[in-house]
Amino acid sequence: MRSRFRRTLALLFLAGLLLLTVWKVTPLRSAAAWPPPVPIFEVTEEAALWTPAIVADSTGRIHAFWTYQPADRPDLHGGEFIYYARREDDRWSEPNAVLSSPEGRSAILPVVGIDLRGMLHLLWTGNSPGGARYVYYSRAYAGDATSTWDWTGPSLLIPQAASFPSLTIDDAGNLHVICASERALLYVASSDGGETWSLPVEIAEIIPNDWGNYSSVVVDSQGRIHVAWTDGDSQARPLFGRIFYSRSEDEGQLWTAPILFAEDGVYNQPTLTIQGETIHLVWNGSGATGGRYHSWATDGGKSWNDEGRILPPGGLSGPPQMVVDTAGVLHLVTSGNGLNRLNGLFYTFWDGLAWSEAVDLAPSTWGQSPQLTLAEGNHLHLVWLTQVQPDQGDFLMVQYTHYRTLAPALPSQPLPTAPSTRTPEPSPTATPEATPSPSPTAFASSGVAPLPDNTTAPSPLEQPFLVGAAASVLLIGLTLVLRAVLTRRRPR
Repeated sequence: MRSRFRRTLALLFLAGLLLLTVWKVTPLRSAAAWPPPVPIFEVTEEAALWTPAIVADSTGRIHAFWTYQPADRPDLHGGEFIYYARREDDRWSEPNAVLSSPEGRSAILPVVGIDLRGMLHLLWTGNSPGGARYVYYSRAYAGDATSTWDWTGPSLLIPQAASFPSLTIDDAGNLHVICASERALLYVASSDGGETWSLPVEIAEIIPNDWGNYSSVVVDSQGRIHVAWTDGDSQARPLFGRIFYSRSEDEGQLWTAPILFAEDGVYNQPTLTIQGETIHLVWNGSGATGGRYHSWATDGGKSWNDEGRILPPGGLSGPPQMVVDTAGVLHLVTSGNGLNRLNGLFYTFWDGLAWSEAVDLAPSTWGQSPQLTLAEGNHLHLVWLTQVQPDQGDFLMVQYTHYRTLAPALPSQPLPTAPSTRTPEPSPTATPEATPSPSPTAFASSGVAPLPDNTTAPSPLEQPFLVGAAASVLLIGLTLVLRAVLTRRRPR
């Protein structure tokens, strides 16, 4: 009798595990959890907007940047001014022009990070038609940052032509930057909050790519620096790109031999992120190799699992965006052509076994260059560029939406005391008094209602937890009933 009881218990246990596994890999997400997008900034059709950047600070405040090309500067391939706005108390501030590139160059491809002192660190590419590109750097205290006076004057990151910077800030507050020169992928770092920078270290030789030599950098819990980048294919195929990866285990001095992930196609815009001890790499494909591709490593980047194409939307419409919430769920947003959408904006998540079914976050508008950040451990914030009318050539509006998961929230923390970094005099390259023509429209102060804080929306983890709890209760109940039955039948 006891052996029968144990066999029955074992079968019930295995059935419960099977039930949990089935529910674990089932898509659990609804697009309704994301509120409709709201505009932050709009310009007329003669002007243009370029790639945004976004980051959250310890208070939950959101900082957004983008570049603006006024109608009277058609010679610029990129923005003339870097604009800034912040979201706090459920509202966006009035956007302001805070920075511009020296010597009349455009400002494109901003990237931003925030350190333990509450300092915002901003890098971008300064471009001039037919001329060399340079990477510029500036910083400001996150509690200020709304005016040119709050930012340090733009300075060259390295004294040579370079472009396409990527940035990460490790747990100790060190800044790590990757950028592409005309012939090599370079690494530079700062251990004093951007006051001084190391000499560039060459990671690998590269071939210029017509779509740009994008890169991504992260630092894991062991201090290893992981880098992925786009390399050109050849001069005969200037649009084709290859995806490579390398890492350093000695603070960026020596780098492993590059690992090739994708070739013989139009590949670009790789993105790295870390989920616990797992490193994820996602990149874009276009044309005949269109799609979003995924690989991951669990051993510090020594060996990789290649999942292949995870989403059908193709196109080089901005690097995929990934964040990990406090429950360990990996969230991804990307834009592209596919799933019956042109320039659609898609969301999916990875639960450790599979990606969820993709949902369209903005079915009524086009999406380009999405930027995603995480606040308070569970609050996703997303900005992107869109066209006012789908048939217009340039992207003319910055839009925003957000979503709070049911992962545990981290308590907000006040910013550290502001360091003395305000610029005492106007920067010779910044133009705080300039009013671009035609004047853009800022929506933050025009009566736009704040988005609902959707704390009741379904979470990617909500259904697995509920099913797990229900299965556990069911198993316990069946065990008790079975034991009672067997006890009654036991011979006296």
